[in-house]
Amino acid sequence: MPFFFVSRACQTVALSPVAGDLRAAAFGLASALAVTNLTTSLLKNYVGRLRPFFYQRCGWDPEAGACGGPGASVSPAMLFTLRQSFPSGHASLGSCAMVFVSLYLLGKARLGGGGSGGGVRWGLSLGRWGVLRCGPVAGCAAMLPLCLEVWVMASRLRENFHHPADVVGGFVLGATTALFWYRLGYPCVWAERSHEPLLSPPCEGEEAKQPGGGPYDMPCGGDGEDPGTSGMELGVVEEAAGGESQLLRAASC
Repeated sequence: MPFFFVSRACQTVALSPVAGDLRAAAFGLASALAVTNLTTSLLKNYVGRLRPFFYQRCGWDPEAGACGGPGASVSPAMLFTLRQSFPSGHASLGSCAMVFVSLYLLGKARLGGGGSGGGVRWGLSLGRWGVLRCGPVAGCAAMLPLCLEVWVMASRLRENFHHPADVVGGFVLGATTALFWYRLGYPCVWAERSHEPLLSPPCEGEEAKQPGGGPYDMPCGGDGEDPGTSGMELGVVEEAAGGESQLLRAASC
């Protein structure tokens, strides 16, 4: 898949956790929108379903059984547009973008936990009343983009631009594509490390040691060591060991 190969190629570039996260999110969203747009266009041209207002707009003549009745001026471009009802482009592209954004925000909410006590490890302190866990609040806030998309789909039905099946089909297409591309770049929203991309750049010579691809939590060069000083410390230890062996040999003589 293009996402896999491009992400692997970009791993040679040193990126911060934020830059790697933004790169994965931007590329996944752009890929999902491109695939959804292409699929929507192909289906519109192949199905050719008439829009609800087709007969009123084209000037349908019942006697002739064709468009272009008395007083009607219909261009070929308008007839082509009037035959592109399924699936709804607003529903497919809007649901693709909004579902991807909602999944991204749900992943950042870390609903699967990550703290020692389970659950989301960040919250709002209420003093003596305890701590208000922000996981449920963040989860509800992450669903707001979906509410916007529901309003857009309802407006297409209210304005009589699409049939209900057109809107439902567009939503299924966009949501499925968004879910597919999101899961290529990120773990499940219920995973412990759902906030980190799967294909984040690992340390040089090392593979990701954390589930969910969290190599940023462990510096390069060892378990919690500074890669710039680990070699220096090793040289000091070897030098001290060499000096001690020379002293032992001198004492034995």
